[in-house]
Amino acid sequence: MKKVMLIASGGGHFTELKQFSRIIESNNCLLVTEKASNTKDSEYNTKFLKHISRSDLFYWPIYFYNSFLSAFYFFGFNPQVVISTGAHTTIPTMLLAKIFKKKLIYVETYANVYKPTRTGKFIYKHCDLFIVQWEEMLKHYPNAVYGGSIF
Repeated sequence: MKKVMLIASGGGHFTELKQFSRIIESNNCLLVTEKASNTKDSEYNTKFLKHISRSDLFYWPIYFYNSFLSAFYFFGFNPQVVISTGAHTTIPTMLLAKIFKKKLIYVETYANVYKPTRTGKFIYKHCDLFIVQWEEMLKHYPNAVYGGSIF
């Protein structure tokens, strides 16, 4: 049984992450996400970060707080694999995964059909497996794998 850390910001990114229920239920998994209305009652082993939005007045202090907290979760759990559906809050954990030679899997969001996300553009070159849900995204990520919709 593998130790798998799944990390996503709240909202739709977390909804996408929960689509990996077979992985979650058949491995030793830890989900990390922002505390939000759709995450607070997660049925899985879940740790929470502070909710953050780019429009928050204190975006950067919250971002750094979440970075340290997610690093604490990462080192405490010591996963073999990190899976993410984004966004901003997940970048420090994904970078830790690469620094410590863990497998990194990223799934570009279903919400973007033609334009890559900031997180996707940044993390693409660091991933062991980069999955897109729209064939149109392969022109932005030529080494990605088209996986179709995860819904």
